[in-house]
Amino acid sequence: MSEPPVPAATDRLFFALRPDANASSHVTPVAHALRTAHRLRGAVVPAARWHVTLCFVGDFAGVPPDLLAALQAAGTAPAGEPAFDVVFDQAGSFESGSPRRPLVLRGGDALADLVGFQSRLVGVLGAHGVALPTRPYVPHLTLLYDRVAVPLQPVAPVAWRADGFELVRSRIGRGRHDVLARWPLG
Repeated sequence: MSEPPVPAATDRLFFALRPDANASSHVTPVAHALRTAHRLRGAVVPAARWHVTLCFVGDFAGVPPDLLAALQAAGTAPAGEPAFDVVFDQAGSFESGSPRRPLVLRGGDALADLVGFQSRLVGVLGAHGVALPTRPYVPHLTLLYDRVAVPLQPVAPVAWRADGFELVRSRIGRGRHDVLARWPLG
């Protein structure tokens, strides 16, 4: 007897930080300057979808209610931790294994508080029984996707105070992000 087919993934769940309006106003010119300087053809990601992924949870056919409850419970634990600064001052392409490489903003030592917060969030998720895919954490904000690889280079800093984080549901292939929950920091 054959097993029933696995339903196609429709929803991607992840925790994220979002740049504030002031930082977003700085992302736009950096993205367009890099696109022009490197003759890239990829469209700049719409500002409404700019984010820094903290934890990728996974892709699912719908949102499993038990998982959603665990994610929401886990999100309350780090809520109230101190707000911290996010500073991206570099840009370059990630090797993605796909012809479309993400061109991203990155940073250096100034992201230590962000990396520490992400590590604590992963620990809390594990304590709530949420198994996460294991991958090295490299904080970044995706600007666009293109076939041309752009070497890592300095850019005008894009900075903001992270005063909250979100649980986001991305509708796979629809270019839409829905915030399922938000928690304050600070």
